[in-house]
Amino acid sequence: MAFLVSFGYIDDSAAQEADHIRIASFNIQIFGQSKIKKREVMETLAKIIKKYDLVAIQEVRSIKQNVIPTLLSYVNDASTRYDYIISKRLGTTDTKEQYAFVYNTETISLIPDSSYVVRDTRDLFEREPFVTSFRSGNFDFIIINNHIDPDYVKKELRQLTIVINNIYNASSEKDIIVLGDMNADGSYFNESRLTTMFPLWIQLIGNDEDTTVAVSDNTYDRMMTKDTTANVEYTGTSGVFRWDTDYGVTDLRFVKKVSDHYPVYAVFRTDLPDDD
Repeated sequence: MAFLVSFGYIDDSAAQEADHIRIASFNIQIFGQSKIKKREVMETLAKIIKKYDLVAIQEVRSIKQNVIPTLLSYVNDASTRYDYIISKRLGTTDTKEQYAFVYNTETISLIPDSSYVVRDTRDLFEREPFVTSFRSGNFDFIIINNHIDPDYVKKELRQLTIVINNIYNASSEKDIIVLGDMNADGSYFNESRLTTMFPLWIQLIGNDEDTTVAVSDNTYDRMMTKDTTANVEYTGTSGVFRWDTDYGVTDLRFVKKVSDHYPVYAVFRTDLPDDD
């Protein structure tokens, strides 16, 4: 489906260097049946998705498995082909969520049989992290998608440190990107403790960034990687995409219909020799 949103901006989805990829994380608030029926919201989400080669999505909430396919029906057109992989429904309560990765098949390849949900027999996570491997050019990497429970941020982040370090130590692939809605700020968590809790991981989204639509200034959404990736493939470009400002949208009610979070992103090189 070709799509056009009448906000008066130019499509820059292809305006990026061939040897770079943009990876984003986006909590699309309560992404379910109600949201996919709102055409203008879906057109806006599709426009945002097309800015990036790979988007890790949190908070897919629907028993029906049509949410991401519906999103891609807005994203894909004659010149663009995105695909996706999605986790099983997760959660220890009646409210279940799924993680998804949506990716541009022209620039990103899914490594077959690489996806799994972290095993958590003791329910240390409300929603266990979702792990998948991808390749773009010479850059192959593992990406770990998370949505930390705001009621148990400290406990879940402590467990996340164990999980990601175990994955790093067990894998021959050392380019690992950890991202998602960590709820690692505000009343939930003292963000200054992140570097202490994850001493071997480089934070790509700074504590001064505001990743939420709310008036309060909080860095809930995060991306981090090891120094081996941060010092090589990571270009130094990252941030929060405030799409409403970029697209000239001033209706806060509409912005909140899209999500209460903004996407966060980082840019990586794909043309360097494979280092692992």
